Amino acid sequence: MAQELESGGTTGTGAYDTGREARARILCLGDVVGRPGRHALRERLPNLRRELDVDLVIANGENAAGGIGLTPPTFRELREAGVDVVTSGNHIWKHREIYSLLDESPVLLRPDNYGAKAPGRGVCVFVLPCGFKVGVVNLLGRVFLEPVPCPFAAADSALDSLAAMGADCVILDFHAEASSEKRAMSHYVDGRIAAVTVWRPWGRTASFWIFTPRRAAKKGPCRTMWTAE
Repeated sequence: MAQELESGGTTGTGAYDTGREARARILCLGDVVGRPGRHALRERLPNLRRELDVDLVIANGENAAGGIGLTPPTFRELREAGVDVVTSGNHIWKHREIYSLLDESPVLLRPDNYGAKAPGRGVCVFVLPCGFKVGVVNLLGRVFLEPVPCPFAAADSALDSLAAMGADCVILDFHAEASSEKRAMSHYVDGRIAAVTVWRPWGRTASFWIFTPRRAAKKGPCRTMWTAE
């Protein structure tokens, strides 16, 4: 899913203005599943980036290795295909060899609400060549999944962290099962971020929602906030 974002620089739990106006075209992909998914990326993504004039590609890669989990070689394959930031979900822990890479790579994310004691990180800021800073946060839902700390509280903390890091806009990859929880998260962050992408479950729902920001009034990371399931 590709979207062009226009930013006035508002993010975090409270609004702030960076004083900069910029545009970024972001392509969000997921899930990349196994060898067929990696092959599709290699074959299609370079042309897509050119055709759509994409500034940033975010892809969920938690099932890129054999259909479940991620390994260092499959992570490198995603990056070489043209993915800038790789997000994940609960399957990220399937292969232990990825644990050290979670700590080492700033563009490989695991759900932030696993907490500070888990390997890796759940937020990053990707700086585009124009200087525009895109914050990315990865969270995991709780409905029909294993118990994890509250994703809503984690969203507040992550948005504060990204605001402190100077993010001009924020994309949230919310890995969750229940459409109700995804909608709840979308309403919760409405007006504070640019987009929510949700890739689970894998049966296509074709749900797409566009919100008019309420909390940020006329200033915000985007004139609208969109959610794609």
